[in-house]
Order: sequence, then C-alpha cells, then structure tokens
Amino acid sequence: MAWLRPLTSSELLDVPFKLMRARWGTLTLLHLLFGAPVLLLQIVLVLPWLTRLPLWSFNLTLTGLPTLVFTQPWPFVGALALGALHAFPQAAAARVIANQVLDAAPLGVRQAVAVTWRRALTALPAALLLRLLEAAALLAWLLPFGWLLSIFAGLPILCMLSFALEVVVLEGASPWRALRRSAALTQGLRMRLAANAFCSMVVLFVAHVLPILLQVLLGFLAEVNEATQTVLAFGTLATMIVCLSSWPTCSRVLAYLEARVRKEGLDLQMAVEARR
Repeated sequence: MAWLRPLTSSELLDVPFKLMRARWGTLTLLHLLFGAPVLLLQIVLVLPWLTRLPLWSFNLTLTGLPTLVFTQPWPFVGALALGALHAFPQAAAARVIANQVLDAAPLGVRQAVAVTWRRALTALPAALLLRLLEAAALLAWLLPFGWLLSIFAGLPILCMLSFALEVVVLEGASPWRALRRSAALTQGLRMRLAANAFCSMVVLFVAHVLPILLQVLLGFLAEVNEATQTVLAFGTLATMIVCLSSWPTCSRVLAYLEARVRKEGLDLQMAVEARR
C-alpha cells in the first residue's frame, strides 16, 4: 500500500501504461470476449440502418442535425444501448486493475468475469447515462458555438459521472448512489480529470483513425482489391479498439483510487473488498 499517495499529473498519464503492460493479456482477452460481440452487433444492426439514412439531405446546422436525430431516432437509440454494453468489459477490467494496484490476489479472466458480471448489470444504467451525455456533447460540439456549451456546461457533468462505473463495480453501490459518490470524489479535481479525459479521447481517436489511414494507404496499391482493403481496415479497427481501450480503463481506475487517497486516505476496506 506504500504507493497509495497523491500522484502528479505526469504519473496519472504514465502509470496506466505500466498497469496495462503488466496485465496486457488478461485485459485484451476481456475486451475481445465482451467488446468484440458488441462491436459486431453495432456493425450488423446499426451501421446498415445508418447508411440508409438521408444524411446528406440535412445540413449539419443548428436546425438540421437535431432534425436528423429526432426524425430518425432508432439507429441512435440502438447505438447508445449497444454502447452501454461496454460496461461489461470495463467492469471486469476495472476489477483486474484495482487488484493489481492494491497488491491483492491477481485476477484472471474467469475470476474477473465471475466477480463482476452482476455488478456490470447494475452498472448498465450509469453506462447508458454516460453514453447519452457523450451523444449530447457530440451534438453540442457540432452545433454553432456548441463547443462553448460542451466545455463550460458539459465538462463538470462529465467529470461528475467519470467514476460512476468504478464506484458501482468496486464499491457495490447502486447507480444513483454512484453518481452522488462520483460527484463528491471529483470535487476539486475536475481540471486534472478533464486533462486525463482529453488524453483518453486522443488515445481512442488514434485507435479509430489508424484503420482509416491504413485503408487510404492500401488504396494506393493497385494489387489490393476493395474487399481486401475493407477486411484489413475492419480487422485493424477491431484490434486497435480492443488494445487501446484498456488504457482509458486503467487511467480511470487509477484516477478513482488516487481521488480516494486524496479525499479519504483510502482505508483498508477497499483492499479487503478487492481480494474477494
């Protein structure tokens, strides 16, 4: 428990990479088991629906984008609901990382799934609420002057919700108590958490952009047909998302534990709970 002390901003960025490398195999397998089926469902169920939408008949303006959302709501609702299912790999990964940090007994894939699946179900409302907030932030960002709204109004709310999943999984709280608990833990630390969240967005952005760059690069090779390009691009996309999704989870769990150190001293009850 000697490491449990307030961390510097650079440590909050660096230590998650060390944690991810230490449990790389377990975290990757968890994301493959849980995340890959969700990604496949999104591709099979949501993507065809989105491609049939008259996207280009709407202007992405103050009136056009909300019109698209409200006149064609089901693809967006389906994408949000499926996105909430990412609570399962995140919950199991959070338990693995917490045990690693607290020097508790290391958890494998089977143990992590066994001790977190019920709490992951409990965390679904909090995960869905996070997805709704992310969608609202995206709409606000695309609207004229919406970035001001998303920064000054959305950032405090996003920070308030940032630890909700960890509180549900690691403390056994209800989703609504988790929101209040997360708000209390993040009070006074929101600028640090905002910087951390920005770094997580950059990592996930890289995970999504690299496959597109790969497909563009393959487009310059005449001998590679379109089907091969598509397969390689989707394969790279799945691989990058699965691999790089572990870092935001590690970062969030570490920030949650560090917030408990600052606010509460992180009593031994957390370490005892992590061993169960």
